[in-house]
Amino acid sequence: MGDSILTEGVDRHSAKSSDGPSVSGYHFAEWLAWNWWRLRWEWWFRPASEDDLIDSWDFAHRMSTIGEGYVWPNITIASDGYQTALVSDRSEESRAAFRFFGAPITLISATSLETAIDRFVSSILTRLDDDGIHRTNLHGLWNELTTERELPETAFFRRMEAHLGHDPDELDQVALSARWLADAERLGKQALAEMATHAAYSGVHTGVISADYVTEIANQHGFDAGSRDAVELDPPETDLKWGNVEAWRIGEDCARRLHLQEGLDAEQPISNRLLATMAGVSERVILDSIRVGEMSFFLDNDGSEDRVVLRSSGETGRRFSLARILGDRLFGWKERLFPATRSYSYRQKAQRAFAAELLSPFEAVDNMLGADDSEDRQHEIAQYYNVSPITIGSMLVNKGRISREEASGIVSPNYFR
Repeated sequence: MGDSILTEGVDRHSAKSSDGPSVSGYHFAEWLAWNWWRLRWEWWFRPASEDDLIDSWDFAHRMSTIGEGYVWPNITIASDGYQTALVSDRSEESRAAFRFFGAPITLISATSLETAIDRFVSSILTRLDDDGIHRTNLHGLWNELTTERELPETAFFRRMEAHLGHDPDELDQVALSARWLADAERLGKQALAEMATHAAYSGVHTGVISADYVTEIANQHGFDAGSRDAVELDPPETDLKWGNVEAWRIGEDCARRLHLQEGLDAEQPISNRLLATMAGVSERVILDSIRVGEMSFFLDNDGSEDRVVLRSSGETGRRFSLARILGDRLFGWKERLFPATRSYSYRQKAQRAFAAELLSPFEAVDNMLGADDSEDRQHEIAQYYNVSPITIGSMLVNKGRISREEASGIVSPNYFR
């Protein structure tokens, strides 16, 4: 991609380096067509996933699983909804017929992935047709996929399947489609998709992907939230397009604009009262210590009092969750549900970056660190701003202040993928 060669390596027999061995375009196209929905919409599995889930994920995302007698590149493809990561790993086996060198992670927009797949598969089909080869398995897969992508309801169901980590037709479309479409009407399609990604990543029962579940939790355990009292953000002069940049840049930009608009002092911690006021809730929402539900969220309660639910039990976690929800609402989604989940979709990563920059502005953190970016100093600064050390570590990695290896054990690898 661009100046990066993701397939470069060395042939064991000739000892010469090249851009990679020859493979079958047909079988690659077949793999792309079958796994299109998961390649387009499914992100990484959670670190503690079971072996069968990891195996299923590998077959849908790793080119090395294609088989058919070819030496496939060690390239993994996964999309977080807006961006696609192309991860080229080096060969571990020194006696392999072709040893791939590996390459830095390449990020492209997910729409660019769609375009590239469309062009590649179409070129293979054209060559087949020109040679008088018709009605192959690839023809059937591509025709079916093209139809599914053009039908809004079917496309939404396939997307939900992919978010949940399932291949096409693994779930009962008749039983689930009507319910999901009805719930999407009540909460919003994007919000429901975020819930599906959360269910897959967290390993929770898919029953949480339900408008009834969300409403019940909100009414029984949530807090009143005055959306009219919450802070609003003036439109930016220039708008960062989702997917064109890393998710953290979206969140950080939004938080910085809010700091500037509200005249906040970056060197002073945001108090619980001020954070609650900006979010349109009572300070009691932050100070409560009861852990509720599977995720934090804000719900526009359809004419009743709006509600907010925070999953974390500790003050630091509740502050961060509330800040994430505030950011999500300022992003401008036109939906009723604003979920802050444990997954690492593009939207959730943008939320985390917003909350981190709002509560602990990087420029101030960087100045406080000085030449000392030790773990102890990071913890001291996290305590000062009343955020988690993970928050500080994540910011430092994003900014290149420390490496991912230095943050190992502090920062989830999924945060950056």
